[in-house]
Amino acid sequence: RGSVALTPLFDYSISNFGYSREIHRDSDARAFVILLYLNDLEDNTEGGTLGIYKHLESLTKYPPQIAFSKAEKILEVHPRAGRLIIFFNQSNSYHAVDKMTYSKRGRHFIYGALTMQNSLGSPSIKDSTKKSPTEYYLYK
Repeated sequence: RGSVALTPLFDYSISNFGYSREIHRDSDARAFVILLYLNDLEDNTEGGTLGIYKHLESLTKYPPQIAFSKAEKILEVHPRAGRLIIFFNQSNSYHAVDKMTYSKRGRHFIYGALTMQNSLGSPSIKDSTKKSPTEYYLYK
């Protein structure tokens, strides 16, 4: 196999009161997903936790998103200042974020990915039922 060029793409994000994410995998050209939490949440904040899920059924092809009723949470990662999470993005790399409530400062984090310039040969679409395109912009 030949080598694949990966480009690091990162952004700074703040998730606030009411933020949540459905169970999903990241887009096709993302090879590795990176999250770095920059602050602790206030004591009374609920949610904002990253959940890692597995599909309840044994499938040969995985959809990019699944319903909570078809998933089992296998790991929970609480945001903490300096906590770094890196995972390989494949067709069943399901994750979600619990709905945040009572947060005034928000959850500050760096989201990034080591990204392929196209999704040909992507491990995330190899066993997927549907493509999930990647927005890819390089600014000079």
